[in-house]
Amino acid sequence: MIIDARLRHAIEVSSRATVSSVRNFAGEVASVPIYMGFGLVAGKWGYQGGFIASAGVMVLVGFLYSTAFVKRRVCTGRDR
Repeated sequence: MIIDARLRHAIEVSSRATVSSVRNFAGEVASVPIYMGFGLVAGKWGYQGGFIASAGVMVLVGFLYSTAFVKRRVCTGRDR
């Protein structure tokens, strides 16, 4: 939500709807491999394996994102 607000603030009013639509479309396109990966794992190890693998990927991505964010924040000296 905060990232969305910052994005909207940084974009000119005339192109805000287009940029938001492209961002939403990119999110939908990025979700296709996630669903396909879940299907492959669930097909081999069942739904429980699919959910466990998906949770593991989400935790890993969250950890990497938070680590990169903290590292960037420390390197630039930004408080916010």
